[in-house]
Amino acid sequence: AVLVAALYLFSSYQQRFQIAQLTADQLARLANTDELTQLANRRRVAEAIESELLRFTRYGHSFSIILIDVDHFKAVNDRFGHSGGDKTLVALAARITDVLRHVDTLGRWGGEEFVVVLPETPFGETLHKATALCGHVAARPLVGDHAVTISCGVTSVAAGDTAVLQAVRDV
Repeated sequence: AVLVAALYLFSSYQQRFQIAQLTADQLARLANTDELTQLANRRRVAEAIESELLRFTRYGHSFSIILIDVDHFKAVNDRFGHSGGDKTLVALAARITDVLRHVDTLGRWGGEEFVVVLPETPFGETLHKATALCGHVAARPLVGDHAVTISCGVTSVAAGDTAVLQAVRDV
């Protein structure tokens, strides 16, 4: 009977531990994910930038950032409502993800702004990637027959850039 009781308690403890672990994983996901687009949220993107800045400082590994803004997004919301705007943002996130590497971090910075962190990517490659992104997004409609365009800003880390993270936070 003691062995059965011990097994029962162990099993019960194991179930509670699994539930707690699941809850911790869910909380981590919620803390790092934009609810609408399911991309990294602003906090997670800032962490990725900080991590890349530390790698650059320690090992000299370059990285670049693309800031993406949806052109005339207010007109999208005015014409299709916020629901249509949300669908456009979700479709845009998927479209951008199509052309990124698995090591790149794409996140929603706020509103209709997105940020891509590109590890091990020099400025010239990043500029080419941003141009390709603009073309890929504009190539065909995102939702129904509604097409949008994006504008991109590009920067790369350079020696002495301790304010890279702060500059992106202030955007």
